[in-house]
Amino acid sequence: MTGTSISHAQRSLALSCLAILMMLFVGMYAAMLAGVTPHPPEIRGPFIATALAMCVAATIQFALVSTSARWFGLVAALLSWPSVGLHKFITEAQPEPLAPVLIVGSAAALLLVWTSLRWKPHREL
Repeated sequence: MTGTSISHAQRSLALSCLAILMMLFVGMYAAMLAGVTPHPPEIRGPFIATALAMCVAATIQFALVSTSARWFGLVAALLSWPSVGLHKFITEAQPEPLAPVLIVGSAAALLLVWTSLRWKPHREL
């Protein structure tokens, strides 16, 4: 981290948010495959896999302190919003069982956006 204009705390926050989102996506995907209620519709499987893949890619970019981490983080957060956004409290028939996922997932996505927008690594030569 020496020679960068980002703080260790900023990088840690981005990686932690991505870890939260990845675990939520793995849980959703597993619940969908097992048929455990509540679970996303089966048609959402490819979308969940895509969002999970983007979170993995963003994790790698943030871990490497890459300049492209900003864009990977923003796309990962954007892809997570349909699955964990607070709008689900209105659109879901029974949102109560999903409340922990929606609250924690939304907070992680918003913090990832904030961190990604502030991400400006600058290495000294």
